[in-house]
Amino acid sequence: MKNCFRRALIPLNPFTLIDTLISGSKLVFKKLPEDVTFIGTFYDYGKNCFYIAVESKEFECIEPGETLPILDYVIIEKSNLDFYVELIKKWAKEKGLLDFGIPYSQALKTLEEAEELVKAVKEGNMQEIKDGIGDVFVTLVVLCELLGLKLEDCVSYAYEQIKDRKGKIVNGQFVKEE
Repeated sequence: MKNCFRRALIPLNPFTLIDTLISGSKLVFKKLPEDVTFIGTFYDYGKNCFYIAVESKEFECIEPGETLPILDYVIIEKSNLDFYVELIKKWAKEKGLLDFGIPYSQALKTLEEAEELVKAVKEGNMQEIKDGIGDVFVTLVVLCELLGLKLEDCVSYAYEQIKDRKGKIVNGQFVKEE
């Protein structure tokens, strides 16, 4: 087994790759050995799939000419919210919200979702808390689209306003100095 390779292939859907490149997102490869080395990539036209060739001492030894194993246990995910923001925008467009939505009505929807979140926090229901945070986020993405704003610009602006604030914690929340 002197001439064996300890290599494997990671499949990557071309649409995932293109979307990642366009959105500027990152791909995160989980469950790979720490000593993994990325060797290269190739495209299989028959399977419409990119493959990333990797090498590690932990992989099984493969003789020359044998087919490399495909790592189906590797999870590839986007590591930032841009991906979900784009999905939300697409959903809102498909539902007609971006064509017929009214900013004031969408702001009221945000308030409604925030009230549901407050109720979930009060009850300590983690599933409803996660749902509530997600719902508030969705409504804010849609509101930004209706107003022609970028969510990241709003968050950046808010951070610039609070970053140097002085204040204290009162009843579990930060209260700024006047």
